[in-house]
Amino acid sequence: MIHPHTNTTLLNESISMSFKAAIDRYDLGHFPDYILEKYANELVYVFENEVYTSSLEMDVTFMTEPYYGAIFLKNLHAEEYIIQEETDYGPLIIVQGDIEAKNLFVSGGDCYFRGNVNVAQTLVAGVYNHGELTINGQIEADLILSFDHSFTYSAAHIKRGIVVGLQPSFEHPEFQSYDFRDVLEKKYYLPGEEILNTDQVLKAMRKGQTLLKNTTLLTPLERQILKARQSNAAKANLGGMSLKDIPQALFELADLTALDLSCNYLESLPAKFLQFKQLSKINLFDCEFEAFPEVLLQMPSLQEINLGKNSLSRLPDGLVNLSNLKKMGLYRCNLSEFPEQLYHLDKLEEIDLSYQEEQPALIINQPLHALKTLHLNANFGTSIQVALPNLQELSMRNCSVKEFPTSILSSKKLKKLDLSLTRGMLDFPATIENLQQLREFRFTMNDHKPANFDQLNKLPKLHKLWVQLPFGPPHWFLDILQIEHWTELYVEGKLDNPAIWREILKRKKLTKLAKVSQFGEEVLNIEQGRKELKAYPDAK
Repeated sequence: MIHPHTNTTLLNESISMSFKAAIDRYDLGHFPDYILEKYANELVYVFENEVYTSSLEMDVTFMTEPYYGAIFLKNLHAEEYIIQEETDYGPLIIVQGDIEAKNLFVSGGDCYFRGNVNVAQTLVAGVYNHGELTINGQIEADLILSFDHSFTYSAAHIKRGIVVGLQPSFEHPEFQSYDFRDVLEKKYYLPGEEILNTDQVLKAMRKGQTLLKNTTLLTPLERQILKARQSNAAKANLGGMSLKDIPQALFELADLTALDLSCNYLESLPAKFLQFKQLSKINLFDCEFEAFPEVLLQMPSLQEINLGKNSLSRLPDGLVNLSNLKKMGLYRCNLSEFPEQLYHLDKLEEIDLSYQEEQPALIINQPLHALKTLHLNANFGTSIQVALPNLQELSMRNCSVKEFPTSILSSKKLKKLDLSLTRGMLDFPATIENLQQLREFRFTMNDHKPANFDQLNKLPKLHKLWVQLPFGPPHWFLDILQIEHWTELYVEGKLDNPAIWREILKRKKLTKLAKVSQFGEEVLNIEQGRKELKAYPDAK
């Protein structure tokens, strides 16, 4: 509800004209075309002199028929607060000079502040997706909040303020974005939803009360360092902190065993990393590495390295020094072939080479005796030409293989197999029954029914089927009901035939049924479905 106070005395200091007339008369700067069209003929209040007021409710003061906003050609000062509360299309507010206030709240209006904004306590720079706020000058406030709103600003212009809701800047990594729980009293936000409790916030701002906790405030980076220092597990999670360099405080944690530096702007690691003698896991996913970090080659304690989504085109020969390495993540890199160095890591149990940008021919033609998990998704020309006796999980989704990879039939410990989106794969070998430990099988159902499909009946532990339907269900779709052991069915693709769902729901062994899409899994209520489809009690 809009606060009822209107500053009628202030209006006596203004003149009125259309927005277009104001643009023609004064140098108001650039506006988007839709703003010019929206307000061109609407009346606005224009203040030609510097304005001083005790407080200002912008909605009820400036958006009353036939007016749609206000233009301040010079500075605007408020001893207490300036509030634009309306979330649905508040007034157009233009301030050509500087703004000073104890508290400033902008919601759904179109606001253009050309000068500096100096707020003693709290600046709320938008709380809704209607309207927009542009601040051209410097920004100072004890607390700066913005979310779900179009807010244009320069991170370099934030000269003072604890920031919540804005993303950190690559150009200014020292600009840290806090979380609500880090800085706000609990009554000012809704826990779990990470949105402001605007009623409480507005009440405090009108009373001149701060929203900040009365405790020492920690940035997310400081909080994670403290958490790691207090952790018995000696783990540190600095992922997504917009780091360009490793913070010195991290090197005080000499006993680290696991370190997450993912989603940062790191291009290299310093030699000081060698002091982490016990580090066994490091996550460098989605950073800026163009080469394997050399310092890691001198850290034999490492067991897991994730360098996925980095621009790596090769691995160094020195990788063989990491004799304890068990997991290597190279998802979405730039490798053009299967890295030769991986063959020499005798303890390597897990490799992820999915989605290489160079579309390599990932040909595995040497033994990997310890390998248990292998992900090769979306790499055309991929093939496995040797036995992998300890393999337990293989994913070759969207690899366009033309036939079943028979080399894996000797992988008698295999539990999970994904060959979905392999439209050229037509038949199953008769010896697929060798995979006696197979529990989960993902495959594509085309019009052609695979030869030896019924051999799946000889896999006693096959409890999860994941079928991908590129063109809808083929004519033989319900033949899956003849496969005896499965209890879970995941359907990826269009299946809108009620008769097919009815037959599936008749299966007594069925414990889980889900539709799969790019948005995730939709688990269906089996009992409710059986009731609605009038399933028969004697169903198989």
